[in-house]
Amino acid sequence: MSFLFGLFRFLTWGNIIVAGFFLLFVVMALLVAPSPLEVITSMFFLGSVLYHNILCTQLQRTLSNPEVPLPPSLPRVILITGIIAFIYAILVAIQMIGLGRLSDEEMIRLMKVNNAQNTQGITVEELASAVRKAVLVLGSIHALAIAVNCELSRIFFNRWRKDQEPAEEDSFFDINNPDNP
Repeated sequence: MSFLFGLFRFLTWGNIIVAGFFLLFVVMALLVAPSPLEVITSMFFLGSVLYHNILCTQLQRTLSNPEVPLPPSLPRVILITGIIAFIYAILVAIQMIGLGRLSDEEMIRLMKVNNAQNTQGITVEELASAVRKAVLVLGSIHALAIAVNCELSRIFFNRWRKDQEPAEEDSFFDINNPDNP
């Protein structure tokens, strides 16, 4: 097994787990959300990420065992869900860039933290900075994992499709071809 195929498998299963947890949280948020449109949009994107990774497991199974055929609808569906998942990764990366540009004061306002919640010698500024750094790192890793997995699925799908095409022979120069006069 090549390094890229191993990375593809690792990212696929990691994205299934993370997107599954996020989708669970989004479904729970749908129960209490005052405006469900944003939650439904998040469900659409996370559902596409999850479904794309499930399709990637089918592609991986076919690549490792060529006797297992791919479903006939998989080429279109993996392409569409891959595009949506990649758009989701770009949107998450844009959000992380925006979060990185926030100052500590703006982050404190976003967190709605007041000075009365000061516990164990941690200042509000330190807490806001730590939260921002943690969200930046985890969000960036999440976006990068999805984007890389989408690209790897495209690479391996194209490799599978190329292997499925029959070898085209040039019949004009083929002397043994009975169709050539």
